[in-house]
Amino acid sequence: MAVAKLSAWDSHEWKTRSLKLGGVPLTQHICAKCGRNFVDEAATGVRYAVHVGAMRFNRLSDETTAQWLFDGCPGERLKDDEVSLETRYSPADEIAAEYSKKRSN
Repeated sequence: MAVAKLSAWDSHEWKTRSLKLGGVPLTQHICAKCGRNFVDEAATGVRYAVHVGAMRFNRLSDETTAQWLFDGCPGERLKDDEVSLETRYSPADEIAAEYSKKRSN
């Protein structure tokens, strides 16, 4: 009997929780084996890799999100993931910086 191959997403051991940040409903996915974190935005259906901070999620680069969604679970925390976590940014910070730049012109 053939066994179906797991998708990259299903190869992880997900723990999920629903929450709201700034009134925005989110679902956080944490892999118990490799420690990778993703967030799903309920309103948009967008899923992206995140760095978990004390009070917020910081998005990781689109390249990191794409790679992590493509790869299967490595089964453990990877040293390379530390480099990926350095790609974090806050879209809100970028918007504020752009607004500030426009006001100063």
